[in-house]
Amino acid sequence: MPLEIERKFLVADDSWQSASQDATDLRQGYLNLEQRCSIRVRTDGRRGWLNNKGATIGAERPEYEYEIPLADAEQLLQRFAVGPLVEKT
Repeated sequence: MPLEIERKFLVADDSWQSASQDATDLRQGYLNLEQRCSIRVRTDGRRGWLNNKGATIGAERPEYEYEIPLADAEQLLQRFAVGPLVEKT
């Protein structure tokens, strides 16, 4: 079973930006509001992904991610996203 390990870091200032080389604009939405698992759709303008994450146990949680056609991802976001979409770079 694939596992994701969450790691979080405190960013003290903007000095990390000088090391950044690439940026990708992402758009995402959630298809459910369950605590047991989350189902997310994400696009980057060229590709789409469907992601399912289980509940966190300690620092780990099961995660499954599949690339899907961009048109399918956009339709899922439009028709089934719960709440506002998230746009980030």
